[in-house]
Amino acid sequence: MPIMDGYEATRQIRLLEAGKKRTPVVALTAHSMAGDAEKCFAAGMDDCLFKPFDIGQILAVLEKYSLPDGTASNVAAVDSAASDEKNLIIEPLEKQRVLIVDDEPMNIKLLLVVLQEDYQISVATSGKEALAIAHSAKPPDIILLDVMMPEMDGYEVCGKLKAEPETQEIPIIFLTAVRDETHAELGLKLGAVDYIVKPFSLPIIRAKLKNHLELKRYKDKLKAETWTDGLTQIANRRRFNETYSMEMRRSKRLGTDLSVLMVDIDFFKNYNDTYGHLAGDDCLRKVAHALHKALQRPGDLIARWGGEEFSCLLPNTDRQGAAVIGERLRKAVADLDLPHETSPIGKSVTVSIGLATSNPVEDISDDDLMKQADDALYEAKRTGRNRVFQSAT
Repeated sequence: MPIMDGYEATRQIRLLEAGKKRTPVVALTAHSMAGDAEKCFAAGMDDCLFKPFDIGQILAVLEKYSLPDGTASNVAAVDSAASDEKNLIIEPLEKQRVLIVDDEPMNIKLLLVVLQEDYQISVATSGKEALAIAHSAKPPDIILLDVMMPEMDGYEVCGKLKAEPETQEIPIIFLTAVRDETHAELGLKLGAVDYIVKPFSLPIIRAKLKNHLELKRYKDKLKAETWTDGLTQIANRRRFNETYSMEMRRSKRLGTDLSVLMVDIDFFKNYNDTYGHLAGDDCLRKVAHALHKALQRPGDLIARWGGEEFSCLLPNTDRQGAAVIGERLRKAVADLDLPHETSPIGKSVTVSIGLATSNPVEDISDDDLMKQADDALYEAKRTGRNRVFQSAT
């Protein structure tokens, strides 16, 4: 194989596994001369299949290295044959996500063998595909990016990622065969966090990846803390504003609807005057929890706007869909059945909701959409409260 043969790859895998669970490695080779199998075993491989082999031999090997409960163990097969690695996505949600961008199948295979146990891996073989994954609902936590690729090279991909607020915080590590300080300087100036020259050392890649991901996790934790309302433990106004700006840009770029709801607890001053501010705080927490629980899509966001007011962001949601969700939010609070003896409209806590939806055809500003939602909230209060009112525009 180019850059690193299967023997050396296996030796590096064994070095990485020192003191850890051993991964079975099976050699796939066309060489069947005397001593070839011994060479494979000496490198640390566990078994050897000589080409041409049939499916029965493959199944026998998988069965041989199965776990006691009958499930297949993590068997690594080392070969130079290309395969469709784009379907190899490791799913555990608790693992951090790594995007490998490379048009060379062997590089992808090698990195998959080393990284897939610890991370959720996705693969792109072009710059265009990498950008699509980075802008998806589950963007990567870090990107291993090859420099030399057709159509769009790694530098251009990096530039595009750093130019977009949605992707500019994703750490990028360049992988390149070019040994030139000028190229390394260019990559770092574009915003990459590291630059690794091929042929790369797998232990070094793994160590650098771990360090950068630990730093990313720490930064994400700090950001989450600054984005959380201290009283209700849902998103705060700062997070809403940042997410709103991002979703507005996405809505205009894709031509999709974006809806905003403004939610206000009815006669909350009366509640505080009757039950006291500690009870008022408890009411805010319960209402916030009910609103948060009523939202079912991961992309929807409920935030505390200020005081007794909340804001809700609904990406890719038209006016009709937003009205359904608005009614679900209103009912979720009513179902809490929190006593409110001094409310002029009933004996329990209720909310009024204003709704506005952007028209992807019109060039509506961020401020205009929020004003429409706020005006709709005013109308919901003026016309009786405990209801959802839609903006006319």
